[in-house]
Amino acid sequence: MRTYLDSSVLLRYLLAGDDRLRRLDGEARLASSELISIECRRVLQRERLEGRLDDEGYSQLAALLASLLDGIDIIEMTEAVKRRAGDSFPTIVGTLDALHLSSALILRDAEKVAISILSYDKQMTTCALALGFGLV
Repeated sequence: MRTYLDSSVLLRYLLAGDDRLRRLDGEARLASSELISIECRRVLQRERLEGRLDDEGYSQLAALLASLLDGIDIIEMTEAVKRRAGDSFPTIVGTLDALHLSSALILRDAEKVAISILSYDKQMTTCALALGFGLV
């Protein structure tokens, strides 16, 4: 099984202890856009700056994030990904979701396999279904 992971899942795991990611352990090959690292690091930094994480907590979560990212196949934001993200989608999506979905589309086309999307983002999952992706 091939699963495309959205940043929302990693962030809920890191910040709220959500175990959905843990339940996938060993079942699926995970992939995501290189955006996942940027988005997650930005949120952790914001949480620290706004006082919801102290320096020790930030350091621990940043190390855990790096470890988790090592287990994910990262898709580069190539010109093809960016071009596709600028095209239309069957439903409303924001820019970051368009980049994630474009990465998943290009991965699906390259590997010729079914891909399921794992996300807590309603707009992203609605569009993913319209694009023919499964949902985890």
